Amino acid sequence: EMTTNVVTNDYFTAELRLSGQHDWLDWVAGAFYFKADGFQHAVIDQPRTGLIRYLNNSFKPLSKAVYANATIRPFDNGLSFTGGLRYSDDKKVVSLSNLVETTPNVTDIEFALTPEAKVLSWKAGVNYEVSREMLIYASAATGYTLPGFNPRPQQPSQVAQFDGNETVAYELGAKLD
Repeated sequence: EMTTNVVTNDYFTAELRLSGQHDWLDWVAGAFYFKADGFQHAVIDQPRTGLIRYLNNSFKPLSKAVYANATIRPFDNGLSFTGGLRYSDDKKVVSLSNLVETTPNVTDIEFALTPEAKVLSWKAGVNYEVSREMLIYASAATGYTLPGFNPRPQQPSQVAQFDGNETVAYELGAKLD
């Protein structure tokens, strides 16, 4: 097989973050933006089958989020609490075309889909500063992935979409100097 492949990607990302610190409080708040435009054009010459396939695929992800996190130290004993929220609005517009030169053909693959999600994620934790050199902590946080799809189907039966997921991650640890 011989493939001529042209892939282009343009993207823009920006983040604005504000933070502050007081005797009993550290905080950060911000906004995030990501936009991209990706395109693939390929010509695949398959001497074994005698066919030429043409691929024209585009991917246009867009991600927007706002977030805020704070660590509160209500006591002078080294104990602190951390909390945060993030609201995300994500989507990816996908158009995939993989056609044989003698279209229409039973092996042609074409589909368009837009995996998207609007999710509020959170984080909560407790920290204890044993000394200036040792901090122990426990935390839990949520996260997610967008629904997805098989990005390289070679035949129509391989076109498949799968659900995204939401997860909770737990962490116990120590930071030492």
